[in-house]
Amino acid sequence: MFVDMTGRRVLVVGGGKIAERRVNALLRFGARITALAPKATEGLERLAVSGAIALIHKEYEADDAARFSPFLVIAATDRREVNRTVGQDASGQNILASIADCQEECSCYFPALIENGHYIAAMTSRDGNHTGTREMAQKIRRLLDEPQHD
Repeated sequence: MFVDMTGRRVLVVGGGKIAERRVNALLRFGARITALAPKATEGLERLAVSGAIALIHKEYEADDAARFSPFLVIAATDRREVNRTVGQDASGQNILASIADCQEECSCYFPALIENGHYIAAMTSRDGNHTGTREMAQKIRRLLDEPQHD
């Protein structure tokens, strides 16, 4: 399923590399992102300075999922308990949630994106095989990059 993310609020909890990847993917589709993290990557800091995202330097608190009224919450911290709490809070508010370190706690997933100038495709695995998904996505990207012959 593809969802129009234009203008939709997304709360990203975490400030590391995974959070940055999720933020960059969602920005390409027009999401309005607020990130919560005590510390953030240079990339997230740059996005905040440019005004592309809101970055709040703080720990996640139990009411944040409801307070920010997001369409989607992403838990991408390096702390299992925080990610679990974020997921539980989102679930209690009927907010879609992607929990980076526990597929079983997710209500939605981030696929591998495959794009060229005309098309976009998304891929994931049935069994959580991230390596296999990455390899298959690379194969499809190469196919999309090949010149088309009539």
